[in-house]
Amino acid sequence: MALNLLPPRNLPTSLSANYCPNEQEKLLRGLELFKIALRAEKSEAGLEKINEVLGLLEEETSSQEITDPPPSTTESDVDIFDHYFDVTRAQTKTPFPTLLRSIITSAKAFFDLIISVPELNPHHIKIQKEGLLSYADLFERMLKPSSH
Repeated sequence: MALNLLPPRNLPTSLSANYCPNEQEKLLRGLELFKIALRAEKSEAGLEKINEVLGLLEEETSSQEITDPPPSTTESDVDIFDHYFDVTRAQTKTPFPTLLRSIITSAKAFFDLIISVPELNPHHIKIQKEGLLSYADLFERMLKPSSH
């Protein structure tokens, strides 16, 4: 399962891109399902919700172009990171769905780990879920229209 990331030099300085109401609603629904997954008592139920979110986001990210890293980012450290973590770089005009899909893909790997290694420390699992919930809250704030 490859993780698609934006090239570092292409990260947006603001994610308040103008999405049409339907796109925004779909992304907010994906975030809500992600939060439900993270709060699920049973890891299998959480993983099921995460798979649902990934399916929902599939349409949003299916048109992105997967590219080789641009020459300016082929430093050995970046190459080592990309190879080790099975990262591909995605070029897209709408970065928010790609960023959201990336964090949810990471959460899917985390849930797979929880299910396959039941002896993991529950406190560590809780901390990781709280961190992922913080990302979800941050993404939600970035996507919702500002009230000022």
